[in-house]
Amino acid sequence: MRRLGVKHSLLKSINTSVKNKNDEVLLELCKNGFLQDNKTICNIIEHAKKMGLKDNRCVHFIHDLLEVSKKIEKITDADHEKNYRELVCRMFWKPEEFVNASANERDIIKLQRLEEMVRNQWITEDFNILSFESILLNRVFEHVFMNSTDPLLLDNKLITNNDTIQTISKIKVMLIKHIYWMAEHVRPSEIENNHGLFEALGNVTPLLTYFDDRNERYQHSLHVWFLKQFYVLKGMDWTRSVFTHPTIHDNCHVFVTNYSDFKKQLLTGLETGAFNLNYNGDHKNFIPLLVCSLTIVNLSDFKEYVYIYLFFFVNGAFLGKDLQNYLLERKVLQSEVETNFCKAMMSLRRSPSAEAYRLERMQDSLDVIMARLCFHFLGILQTMNKNPFRMLLEDPEAFLSGYLPAMPDDLLAPLARALRDNSDGQSFTVRYCPNGHPFFINGCGHPVEKIVCRVDGCGAVVGDPSHVAADTGFKEREVPKGKTKRRYLLDGSKEELAVADYYWTYQMMTMIRYLQQIPCTLLRLLIHLPLLIRDASTVNGCPKIQRLVKKGNQKTTTEFLRNQAKGNFLLLGKLVQLNEEQLCIALHDLLVDFGKSFNEWYPQGLTDISLSATYELERKVDIKYGAFFGNKTRLNELRNKSSIEEKKCNVKDFELILSEIQEQESVLNESYRANYLPHLFLCTRRLLMTDLLEKFTNDKSLQSKYPLLYQILFPNDGLWLLKYLPNIGAWMKYIYLRYFRQISEAQCKQITITEVLSNCGEGEYQKMWSDFKTCWNRLARTKVENECKTFVVPELDNDKQIGVEFCMARDSDNGLIILKIIGLLQKINNKFLENCRHYRERSRFEWDEDNKDGSEEKKESFFENIVDERAEEKLNIAPPVSSDKQKNVKEDIWAVNGISLFELTPKDVVCLDEAKVNEIIRQWSLPVVTLGDINKRTEHSLDFQSIEHELYNRFVRGRQILEIAVSNFQFSNELRIENCLETIAMNNPQISKERLDPRLWDTFISSFESPVQKQRTLEILSDVIVFLHQNIKKIDPLSRFMSVHCVCITPLNQRLAHLMEKLSFDQSDCAFFDVRTKEVNDHGLCVKHIFVLWKNLSSMVKSEFTDESSIDEYVLDIYQKPLANQMFEQLRTFVTKTPLAITRKILESWRNLAQEQGQKPMNVNAKISDYLENCYLFENEMEFFPKETILWENCSAAYAYVYQQCKK
Repeated sequence: MRRLGVKHSLLKSINTSVKNKNDEVLLELCKNGFLQDNKTICNIIEHAKKMGLKDNRCVHFIHDLLEVSKKIEKITDADHEKNYRELVCRMFWKPEEFVNASANERDIIKLQRLEEMVRNQWITEDFNILSFESILLNRVFEHVFMNSTDPLLLDNKLITNNDTIQTISKIKVMLIKHIYWMAEHVRPSEIENNHGLFEALGNVTPLLTYFDDRNERYQHSLHVWFLKQFYVLKGMDWTRSVFTHPTIHDNCHVFVTNYSDFKKQLLTGLETGAFNLNYNGDHKNFIPLLVCSLTIVNLSDFKEYVYIYLFFFVNGAFLGKDLQNYLLERKVLQSEVETNFCKAMMSLRRSPSAEAYRLERMQDSLDVIMARLCFHFLGILQTMNKNPFRMLLEDPEAFLSGYLPAMPDDLLAPLARALRDNSDGQSFTVRYCPNGHPFFINGCGHPVEKIVCRVDGCGAVVGDPSHVAADTGFKEREVPKGKTKRRYLLDGSKEELAVADYYWTYQMMTMIRYLQQIPCTLLRLLIHLPLLIRDASTVNGCPKIQRLVKKGNQKTTTEFLRNQAKGNFLLLGKLVQLNEEQLCIALHDLLVDFGKSFNEWYPQGLTDISLSATYELERKVDIKYGAFFGNKTRLNELRNKSSIEEKKCNVKDFELILSEIQEQESVLNESYRANYLPHLFLCTRRLLMTDLLEKFTNDKSLQSKYPLLYQILFPNDGLWLLKYLPNIGAWMKYIYLRYFRQISEAQCKQITITEVLSNCGEGEYQKMWSDFKTCWNRLARTKVENECKTFVVPELDNDKQIGVEFCMARDSDNGLIILKIIGLLQKINNKFLENCRHYRERSRFEWDEDNKDGSEEKKESFFENIVDERAEEKLNIAPPVSSDKQKNVKEDIWAVNGISLFELTPKDVVCLDEAKVNEIIRQWSLPVVTLGDINKRTEHSLDFQSIEHELYNRFVRGRQILEIAVSNFQFSNELRIENCLETIAMNNPQISKERLDPRLWDTFISSFESPVQKQRTLEILSDVIVFLHQNIKKIDPLSRFMSVHCVCITPLNQRLAHLMEKLSFDQSDCAFFDVRTKEVNDHGLCVKHIFVLWKNLSSMVKSEFTDESSIDEYVLDIYQKPLANQMFEQLRTFVTKTPLAITRKILESWRNLAQEQGQKPMNVNAKISDYLENCYLFENEMEFFPKETILWENCSAAYAYVYQQCKK
């Protein structure tokens, strides 16, 4: 209860020692439990309101309170279950008794409680099928079925209203997955060969005909709902193109009978324009005539022997040929290109470049949209003053030496885009050192550090860390002169059409260019429309366009321009969250305004295509149209205005269908509602983060109101990879436990991930590896800095080819990559937590804003709540702090959490999970429950505050700034003390030549009271040697004194005891090495003595503790097979010809090998020599060893025989 109170700012502290009167009352109410009666929870809610619980937070508090009561109480107890069920049902039927909030928030309570009733089968009454509660029940069933993992089966019995509601919901959910698949994968121009579509239709047809024999009106409503889903997802054009296609009719007969006329009815979706027979050349009147005539001509099915009639309902009917002559004879079009375009569009035979503009039913809806936009833009150009778009239409070659709007700064754009994709989405500006070498600078384009250009030994100093200097040493991009420079800098790549560009460029301290993603993409679409028009107007292609876009022939040029126009159209739709039809209408609306706005900006026109003039045009477009696409309601009004009117065409049946799809008022009468149940066939949507994204994109004020939500919706891509970090640590821990110091580097290179997984079976280890690999590959092709070098993260593909070394942290090679990945994820985690401070600071003072009476008690409670935000249940936190100590409180909250990678849990990391985030969003949103709301901007009412609060408590609360410790992997032949000493001696040769004074050695030995102390001292000395090995470059043979502040520089003459004190060894351990003789000049044991000291001490310990004559105790029985006769002679020869010192060294390595590998099942026929050679033994030292005959099965017997021969 305390934790719940702290979460909702009701209690001061989780700490039970801190109380006030309100705390005591609240805790007293629940001291006997929550469900002992059905009044306790109601009393808690009432008291919480008195304590200051806001109305808009009450719904969230009630939800959490019920969840807490279920977890604490035994809900399986009959009395508890009865009390809880009565309370839930009461909240559903009478929510006004519990909250004074808005209607939406009361509906959320009803929806949440109804879902609980459905899941627990607590619904006993049959709902009125026309009631509001039936809509909620329909929505709840949809959600339950959509998240169910069990197969959905339809029940043939529809006895009660609840049965009907449940069946309707189930059919909709079964259809929805096919609808989403079709909307994503079906293109009208590729229907014939889309086998996936036919499979989907085979599954759809039985569901659409389910009500055939039961209720034909429900069947009608189901079909309308089916079309309605596509209407919302893709628009009416796409729906028309797909479901009037002959192939669909042949394979899905459900559409033939009712929708055979669908194509004819939907073709007339344009706003018809009136014109005067005595037209006098007024451009404003000419636009609707041109657009309408060209479009309607193309929408008709041309046959050479058929005249097409075009109906203009103001002035009567004209033959198509008459209209063509009328348009062309008026000579309104300003250029030959435009006239040729109209001729090409009205011709029955067209050139290949113009053929795509025939808007027949067999074409892709996107081709229809592109053609309509071209027609409209052509009309708009007639009203505009001189402009760059007309220049593109008439003379595109002019831009070979000029600047096009929305172009990248230079040809390095693809690199800048790749950098932005992996760098928090920041823009990049290209600058050049005085010698012309490029630099990418993020943010505003002003460097924030001083560096030396190292390209080809350049050496130029550029940059300035102050951010205020006007001269930073960088050159701006020079304006090219002449016509040799190509100013069209787009390449049409998938990356270019998938990632929107934006530019934020400074020249010295002046911003010269600012263009956001939406206006940039819009301008790129607009500049391609006149190019498409010019390309379609020429029979054999336009050489000028080909030179501009660097294409070799007409076919490739036409295809490139279409792909660019379509790609930017789709990218723009993605940015503004509109489907194709909505975006098309928005662009037509924008074009009408664009001509007027341009004439206001440039009363004398614009023929200047220099850099500064182009940037100025971009800025005007950015300001004017940056937020143009946010008003979805207006777009739907425009779409409805352009729909066919009943008085103009005798298609009443179509009008009824269209009004039903659009949920217009004409069908919302009581009779229709009772017969067709349209309220149970409301549009079904999977609520996702994109719905919130749309809101934040179009309402910038939400970013400051809900900063945490903004951080989650617009994150660095790496933020969603943090959830993999705990499993990365768990997987690497498993690898370390299995292989750490157990295998050599050569063996490691032979072990693949497939081999590792085959030994650990299915289950959690498979999941660990899957997460490890997924995270790695999401960062593949990311550039990583390591000191002065840069490398790219490779992609992990086939498990059979991936070596286990990728999972081992090392300072070099493949092991370095995982270290850098972990460091990158740590940085992303910590940056996100730092950004969350804005949310925390806002939420802290939010409670205080509603309690401005200034009472000390409330202030005290407020600041204590700050301290307790990250408290755990058993954490004892200091008493409340006063307002002048807020800074210290913040520092305590954001303390660094130093933790091993192997110990990481999801509670330590911001483990955002998309499915969980979407579930929280759905939990605190209200789906459409009112017929007629289909065209709302978002089909759900969203409780942003509750969503943000729940996300914070689920994913952020309790997390601290991370400092992850990662242990380097060690192979079996690494970091043994002998090797460490050899490496130290190589860097400090004099250390191996030092001799230990016999008197000092005797004093040292005499200080030990037992052999155990000697062994302990050897272990301590080994730790010191490892430290010196790790800091080998910090050993200074010339220094006599060490810095007081650090142990980085270690002089050879420094006393060992002094060094150990600096390394925080225990005083008792340091005392072993704090020995001296009685000589005046004796400084005792120093760093320079470690080599001889370890050698002598280890030999003494071994002789006292170890029986070196046998290794039987270290190896398995399978490695103790007796030697064959010939092996004795071979080993005897080896001992005879090999120096005794080398033989002893081999025996020592042999013994270490047995200790490390002897208990592992290996191939008994493997050669011992292969393993011994990995132990830093040189080839000449093993020259006489019988490598081919001594196998692992003889390991123990061969060792014993060699040892015996050495003793002789």
